[in-house]
Amino acid sequence: ECFAIGKRAVVCQDTEMKGEIDIGSGTVLHPQCKIVAESGPIIIGSNNIIEENVTIINKQPTPLIIGDENVFEVGCYVEGSRIGNKNVVEAKARILGTTSLGDNCVIGAVCSTKRDEAILDNTVIYGDHHNRRIQTASGGQQSSLHARHLEYLREITLPTLHFFLGKSFLVLNHRGSDSAIEEASDVKFSPLITSILDTIVALTYQLLWVYPIFVLSFVLNAMWYQEIADRAYRLYHGRPPINSNRTYPRALKVIADEIYRALLFMNYLMVATIVYVIPVIGPIMSFMYFCWIYAYYSFEYKWINQGWSLEQRIGYFEERWSYFAGFGFMFTVITFFVDQFLSAGVFALLFPLYIIMANNALPMPRHNENARFSSLVPYRLRVFWVAEKLNDKIIGGLRSICLSIR
Repeated sequence: ECFAIGKRAVVCQDTEMKGEIDIGSGTVLHPQCKIVAESGPIIIGSNNIIEENVTIINKQPTPLIIGDENVFEVGCYVEGSRIGNKNVVEAKARILGTTSLGDNCVIGAVCSTKRDEAILDNTVIYGDHHNRRIQTASGGQQSSLHARHLEYLREITLPTLHFFLGKSFLVLNHRGSDSAIEEASDVKFSPLITSILDTIVALTYQLLWVYPIFVLSFVLNAMWYQEIADRAYRLYHGRPPINSNRTYPRALKVIADEIYRALLFMNYLMVATIVYVIPVIGPIMSFMYFCWIYAYYSFEYKWINQGWSLEQRIGYFEERWSYFAGFGFMFTVITFFVDQFLSAGVFALLFPLYIIMANNALPMPRHNENARFSSLVPYRLRVFWVAEKLNDKIIGGLRSICLSIR
């Protein structure tokens, strides 16, 4: 095996090359093409494009010489004795035997030459019957497009292929053996361009697809959850009471309660996540935290429709902490041990069912059953105590900042 690869030539790692092969500067060999110098050498000129699954084989003892700026499209098969310059061999086309090809020729898709013919310059072979004609257009515009195509391949297409498929590329400029190419096979093509493309593709995917879909799903789910909760409440309990006290102070209190509630649950989830790292007991504590919060989410729609304040909801919940731990247990088992995105999808699917169950549930124990509890089991467990303390610290800090500004 003896290969010579010119300056700026790009050879994909899984290209198959056998025999004595000379690849000119700027030529690009796509993945899975095959260059076989079976009986004689193959000399490929400059700035050629050889696409996927192309086979170029020399079965003659004399060299197969390929000129400059040719394009060999996907799956074509090339034997022949000489290929000129600026030719296009389209997909699945075949150049057979000892045929020679002039300059600026086009061998149409799936078309074939005879086994031994000299094809004149500017010949076009086309159609089911391999018809021939001579084209009259000059190749100036084609050369310009070809140059841009090559640059696009080097700077965009092949780095992108490397990003998605993990391909490695050789960019070599020396004469050597097959072992020399193997030693260089870990050299990555255009690492800076590849890194930039990695970042651009990832950011584009996240910003234009993942996050918009997530936000849209969140908004739609919130609307649908509320509608499901309202209909379930009307089915089991009738219409919710209408609050006629719509004064300005009342509106301010509702807004303040919602801000406090959002901050409370943010702190609660933060605590549930942080405790997970505690050795041994951390995962168990985190699991229980999620059991409670899933149960609370399920029941909160019902309690809001009943007109309960946040203090009433939390008090009622903490007095029945064991019931709510059991209510949220299976939900947590299903979502706690899987990937975050899968967990979010399962949550969105099952949560409406839990809202409906919560509207018809009767949490235990009721107030007149307080005496049944053992002294070792607390009647009220302060599930939200840590989150409430964090809320107080944050609100106190904000109040101090506001007072200092004044």
